[in-house]
Amino acid sequence: PGLQHPPLDGPAERKRHAQALGAADGSNLLDP
Repeated sequence: PGLQHPPLDGPAERKRHAQALGAADGSNLLDP
């Protein structure tokens, strides 16, 4: 949390970041 690390887990990690960033940005790319 707070630290930006590369998606080692792949899509799972990306989705996690997307949800955290998307929630703040308001842009849901993975979850339409």
